[in-house]
Amino acid sequence: MTRHLMLLAAAIGVVWLLAACDGDKPSFDTTLGRAHTDLSYLRDAEGRYLHLRGANVGGSTKVPLFLEGGEGPERPFTYIGRPFPEEEADKWFAQLRDLGFNSIRLLWMWEAVYPDNPFEPDEEFLDYFDRIIAKAGDYGIYVMINCHENLWSRHLFSLYNENAPGKKGDLDNMLWSLFPPYTDRVSGDGAPLWATKLCLPEKNFDSPNYGTFNLLGTLGKDQDGIPGSDVIFLLKLALPLLGFDVPPGLLDDLEDKLPEPFPITDTAVFLPWTFWGLNVPLSIDMERCYAAFFAGDKVYPNVWIDEEGNHLTLDKDEEPPEGAKTIKDFLQDNFSSAWVEIAKRVKKYPHVIGYDIQNEPPGVFILLTAVSAYFQLGLDGAIQSALQGLLPMQIPVNFALPNEPEIDDELTATCDDSCARQREVCEQANLDQPQSVDCQAVENDCETYCEGLVGTLAGYSGANTAGNKIYYLLKFLELLPPDTSDATKEAWGFKDADLFAVAALNTGFGKNYLQPIYEKVGQAIQQEDPEAIIWIEPSAALETLLGGGLGGYWEQSMTRPKGLNQVVYSPHWYPDIYPSVGFNMPSREFAEEEFKFRDYTASLQSAIRGAAYSLSNVPVVFGEFGTYWNFRYLGDDPETPGYEQSREHDYRISAEIMDNFYESFESLFLSNVNWCYTTDNDPQYGDRWNKEDFSIIDENGEPRGEEAWQRPYPRVLSGKPVSMHFYSPLHYFDPHKGKVNPEREFDLVFESKETDAPTILYVPKAQYPEGFYLWLSDGWARWDDEWQWLYYYPERDEPDWRHQVTIRPPLAGMDVSGYAYFVDAEGRMVRGR
Repeated sequence: MTRHLMLLAAAIGVVWLLAACDGDKPSFDTTLGRAHTDLSYLRDAEGRYLHLRGANVGGSTKVPLFLEGGEGPERPFTYIGRPFPEEEADKWFAQLRDLGFNSIRLLWMWEAVYPDNPFEPDEEFLDYFDRIIAKAGDYGIYVMINCHENLWSRHLFSLYNENAPGKKGDLDNMLWSLFPPYTDRVSGDGAPLWATKLCLPEKNFDSPNYGTFNLLGTLGKDQDGIPGSDVIFLLKLALPLLGFDVPPGLLDDLEDKLPEPFPITDTAVFLPWTFWGLNVPLSIDMERCYAAFFAGDKVYPNVWIDEEGNHLTLDKDEEPPEGAKTIKDFLQDNFSSAWVEIAKRVKKYPHVIGYDIQNEPPGVFILLTAVSAYFQLGLDGAIQSALQGLLPMQIPVNFALPNEPEIDDELTATCDDSCARQREVCEQANLDQPQSVDCQAVENDCETYCEGLVGTLAGYSGANTAGNKIYYLLKFLELLPPDTSDATKEAWGFKDADLFAVAALNTGFGKNYLQPIYEKVGQAIQQEDPEAIIWIEPSAALETLLGGGLGGYWEQSMTRPKGLNQVVYSPHWYPDIYPSVGFNMPSREFAEEEFKFRDYTASLQSAIRGAAYSLSNVPVVFGEFGTYWNFRYLGDDPETPGYEQSREHDYRISAEIMDNFYESFESLFLSNVNWCYTTDNDPQYGDRWNKEDFSIIDENGEPRGEEAWQRPYPRVLSGKPVSMHFYSPLHYFDPHKGKVNPEREFDLVFESKETDAPTILYVPKAQYPEGFYLWLSDGWARWDDEWQWLYYYPERDEPDWRHQVTIRPPLAGMDVSGYAYFVDAEGRMVRGR
C-alpha cells in the first residue's frame, strides 16, 4: 500500500497514542527472569507461557581457533573466540535480537573445558564463556547451553583432496580424492585428544599417515609376490562387477600414487563421506569410542584407568590399583565434571534456560558387533549372521550399494578375462625380472576370488534385508579385518572387547545407556544449580531407526530420567538436504518448485512422539532444524558451485524449505531453535566443519532467506496457547473470489489470561515496512519500536474466554474495519475507530 493510503487511514478518526492509558507511559521492561517447566509447558518468571524462537550459535564452534606460534597457551588451539570474539558480542547479539530470536542454543565442546588432560579445566575459556552468556541477557535473549559432539571427536578424521581430477560425483574423482595432496578433511567434534587416546590406545595419533584412508596403507603396495597392487587389483575386479564404468587407465594411474605400506594403527578407520553421518554405522573406531563412554565397564571389562589417567589392561583375575576406574566411569566422571564447571559460572544468570547434556548421541553399534563376532567366533559368516540377526527387516538402508547387477555369464567371463590378464602380467614380470612366482597359481587365486565375488553379488542381488546390505557393503569396502590372529585382533582394538556386551548396545540403548548418563550429569548440574532445567535428546539408536525396536518386540524406551526436577525433550529433524553417498560430492541439486508444497507437520509430530510416549509428557523444544544454503539449481551450469548458484537465485529453494518448517512449527505451536547462526560463515566452506552450510547469515553477516524465517510470534503469553499462523510471501494462496490474499497475516489465539503481565509479540519491521494493522479481541496494546516488541494487555479473564490478536499489512482492497491500532512505518501507534 502506498504512503498516501496510510495517511488516509490515519486521518479517519484516529488519535495518536504515545502513552498507555491517558498518559500512563509503559516502561517496556526487557529484563528476563528465571524460567521453569510446568507440565508440558515452559513458563517465565511472571507465570507466562514461554514460546522459544531460537538460533544455534554457532556452526563453526565445532572447530577450534588455531593459534600462531608464540601466542596463547602451549597447545596450538583454543576455543576462546567461539562462537565469536568477545569484543563483537554486542554486534551479534543486537542482530540476533533484531532478527527476532529470543533464545540461543550456545555450543561448547568437552575439549574446550578439558583440552590438555582430565585434571585441569581451561579457566580462561570458562571465563570467556561466562561473559558471552552475560552479554546475551542484555539483549533479552535466553541461553540454553549445549555440550556438542558429532562422531565423537575432531581427532577422528579422514583427509581428502577436494581438487581431485575429474568431475565431482564421478567415480574417478571420488577415487582420486582419497589420494594426496590433501586439502580438506571430514571429522568429528567434541571429545578431547586424551579421551580419544584412552578409547583407542593402539593408535599412533602422531603418525604422518594419520587421516589417510586405511586401505591405502594396509593394502597399498603388493607384499605377497604377486605383481601389482593389492588394492588396485581388488578395484579392478570389483568395480566392473558392481556396474561402475571405470575410465581407461584410471586404476593404473592411481597405482602409481599409492603410499608406502603402513599399519592400520597409523590412522583411524574413518572415511571422508561427504555426508559425514555415514561414519556412524561404518566407522568402527568411532563406535569403539562411544562403546567405551557408554558401556566401557561391560564392553571392556579388563580395561581400567589409573589415577594419573593411564590406560591399564588387567588379567582376568587381577585386581585394579587403588583409585583406578573403569574406562566408562573415568570418561563419564570427567564429562560430568566439565558440566559442573560450566554450571558453577552460569547458575547466577536468570536468562539461562537450560543445560542440553549431549548432542545427538549415536546408539548404532552394528559394525562393532559384527567385527566382535568375527574375532570371537572366528568365522566370516558370523558377521553376516550377526547382521542378519540384528537387522532382519526388509527396510531401506541409505548406505546400500549403488547397483544391484544381474548375475549372468558375462560376469563370469569378466573374471576369466581379468584373471588371464593377471597371469600375463605375472609372466611378463618374471621375464623382465625373475621372481620365482607361480603365475598359474596367481591366475587360480584370482579366479577363486573373483568367482567368490560373483557369488556374493548374486546373493546380494536377491537378499534385500538391511543386515545383508550392510554386510555386503562392508565386504566390498574391505572394512573388515583380514584375519582373526591375535596380532590383527590387537591392531584393530578388539583384544579386550566382549561380544555379548557389544551386541547388547544395539537394543534398549536409550533406556539402558543414555538415560543413566542423563541422570548422572543432570543430578551433578542440579547440585550446583537447583533451578536447572535439563534438556535431553533422543539417540540415533537402532530401535529408533526401525521405528519401535525391531517391530516393537524388543522396545525399551527411555523414560524420564530419575532425580531431575525439570526436564525438556529436544529432538532434531532435517529434510533431505545432504549430498548423495560418496566422497567429494557436489551439493544437492533441486528444482525451484520441488519444496514449495511440502508439509513437514507429520514428520515433526513423529519426532516429538517420545515426550508423551515414555517421558511423562515433558515440554518439547526442537533443538535443531534447518537447511543448506548452497544448493545447485536444476538447469544451471553443473560446473558452477552450489553456493554461487544459490546466491544467483536469492536462495529461493532454501527459503521455501525454511518456510515449510516454520509453518509446521506454528501449526503445532512448537518452540524451535534453528541450526544455525555462524558469524564467520565462508562462501566455499560454509560453517567451516565438513563443508556444512546451514548459517542463516552469510560471510558478511547479512541474513539469507529472511522472508521465510523472520516472522512475528509471541515471546510470552499471558494465557495458554491455542493456535497461531503467519503467511509469509512464500506461502501458497488458493484464490478466493472477492478476497485479498492474506499475505503476511499473523493470527494468534490463546486462552483466558492467567497473569496481569502482558503478552509480548515480536513483530518484524522487515515483514511490515509500511506498518501494520492490529485487531484485538479485547484489551489494549503498546509498541516498542526499538526492540520491535508489541505489548498486549488482555482484559477478559473469565474461564473459556479466548484472546485473539491479528496483524495484517496495508494491502489494496483489504477490509480494515474494526482494527484497534495501526503502527506506521515510523513506529508511531495510531488508535483505530
